[in-house]
Amino acid sequence: MTRDELLTKLAMQLAEWPVGTALDWPDYVAEGWLQVRSMLVPSGDETDACITKQNWLAERKRLINKPSWKDAPEWATHLMQASCSYWYWVANPGERFERVGTWGADRSARAGKGAIPAGHDWRQTLERRPDNQPDAKRDCEQRLAGARLSDDLRHVTPADLVNRQLLQRCEELEEANAALVDENLQLRRLMGNYAA
Repeated sequence: MTRDELLTKLAMQLAEWPVGTALDWPDYVAEGWLQVRSMLVPSGDETDACITKQNWLAERKRLINKPSWKDAPEWATHLMQASCSYWYWVANPGERFERVGTWGADRSARAGKGAIPAGHDWRQTLERRPDNQPDAKRDCEQRLAGARLSDDLRHVTPADLVNRQLLQRCEELEEANAALVDENLQLRRLMGNYAA
């Protein structure tokens, strides 16, 4: 077995990096890998042939393959991984459906494929869009705030009026959407109760 094959196997099968020297590690780590046991290095002297905890963590991250928010569609409010290991962009996720291994959502799109190594629970992957990500309404509000003019210095331009109307319409749509999301969640729960 090569170093890279061993690293991938360790990343998939070990939920935690073992402590102690390689000789102190549990049998399941060394089982079948005696020919490469010398490559396993918990800490200390490291060479390119060694496998360290940092190598293991990096390989787990590569295998999980979590998408970047910079690639998210504008409508996506959350990112999540399903039990099939695919990642999805979702809008307004609902309840989690254990039998199918995913969450319900108003809208979803496949974001990529990853792996589910030992100790990585797909149920814990639901992540809200970070606040620092672009949002069309927030961008519009910022542009309008920059365009707002003091009453004593300048007059309100037609563009300011249009922007204010658009922001007001956005707020109305957000309220209507929130009501629809609540109604959708209630219907999904009801459907889940009937299916159970």
